[in-house]
Amino acid sequence: MSEEAAEAWEVYHTQLDEEGHPAAIMVDVSLCEPDPTRTHSVRVIVHLQEPDYESGFPHREESQVLYALEDALTPVLVKAGARLVGRVTTQGVRDFVYYAPGPISEDRVRDVLAEWPLYSFELKQGEDPEWSFYRDILVPSAREWQSIMNWKVIHNLSEHGDTLEAPREVDHHLDFPTEDALETFLSGLEGFTCAGREPDEEGEGVSVHLTRVHSVDFETVDGVVARLLDQAEQVAGSYSGWGCSVIKAEGAAEPEE
Repeated sequence: MSEEAAEAWEVYHTQLDEEGHPAAIMVDVSLCEPDPTRTHSVRVIVHLQEPDYESGFPHREESQVLYALEDALTPVLVKAGARLVGRVTTQGVRDFVYYAPGPISEDRVRDVLAEWPLYSFELKQGEDPEWSFYRDILVPSAREWQSIMNWKVIHNLSEHGDTLEAPREVDHHLDFPTEDALETFLSGLEGFTCAGREPDEEGEGVSVHLTRVHSVDFETVDGVVARLLDQAEQVAGSYSGWGCSVIKAEGAAEPEE
């Protein structure tokens, strides 16, 4: 890459192990392909002082300290040619992930963290020309990406004064490669009304418009969407989004902008 791509940060929650420990990931999704000038992964893993017992995440006060630590660490590694691509918080650690042209001196990291003497750290680095850690760990899956999109729509509704808890008709849109795939999908689906179908934009497949009445808090929406997405993927279909009207506290509805 001759020029730095514009950063595009997203945050989502997931699980990274079979035990189901929660993980919070922030990742720069602007990096569509490995940077051939930065083939060395550099991970600075900082151990939290007082993580929440159940989640393993930092409390609000410690989060502020970690932001300051990151703000001090990143410019130093950038001077050495590195680029921050993400961070992972799980099981009482925060893992800052960079890619660099070559190894980073541990003394460089230690000098920065000397300002926070209570924090211990590990430096893990090695050649990763394919950016495997970035692609396999940091980049959200289709399911995780849809959760990010769900949160954005819900945030927009909330910004417009929506109660979120009020049930209303919600529109869901999906795409399928063939009519047969769509019919197979619909045959195993219950609780939704098919409000229409049409050829997709390329004219090769078919798009379907489903409706269902439910609230639009994150837990409800994410569960409904996950069900649709999982069933669609079984017949090579894909989920493309949802929308609804805004319902404010006084009960008045208005179209979503």
